[in-house]
Amino acid sequence: PGDYDIVAAANRLLGQRASVTHASFWGTVTDSNVWANTPVSAEFHYLLRASVDAVGRENVCFLTAPVDIVGCSAGKHEWFRRHLPSNMQRQFAICPYKKIFAEPNALLIDDSDAEVDSWRARGGQALLVPRPWNSRHVEDSELVLTDLFGQMPFQSVWFQTIGLIPRLT
Repeated sequence: PGDYDIVAAANRLLGQRASVTHASFWGTVTDSNVWANTPVSAEFHYLLRASVDAVGRENVCFLTAPVDIVGCSAGKHEWFRRHLPSNMQRQFAICPYKKIFAEPNALLIDDSDAEVDSWRARGGQALLVPRPWNSRHVEDSELVLTDLFGQMPFQSVWFQTIGLIPRLT
């Protein structure tokens, strides 16, 4: 927890048969179907709705970093086509440096400590979503998100605080 190593996790799952190396693990992930068929997270639809309600569809962009593997970017492109509403299917950027999009009025929602830190260092605002591999690993993702965004995202105190929506009177 907090320093997740996917290769070590694969070896633990395989037990005595384990002989997975970094190269052999990533060598099996060679086509776009792996990325295209990755399921959405439990929070995906909630975050999509919260984001659109807060700032409007035209102000939401999905940022994803590619892995240097053939098929990764094509698979991620297909994933967006499958999972985003038809009027948002081209609102994404596949880029190894998300921080180039950072600015004071931009909010990054991410599961990587390094991405969040880089974003904040560039003056952007960021929310680290708890995952087994990051520093918030002991927290519950759903509780963190509903605490910040609330059940009705357009009334979110978080969005009001950072100025993305007007404060309610």
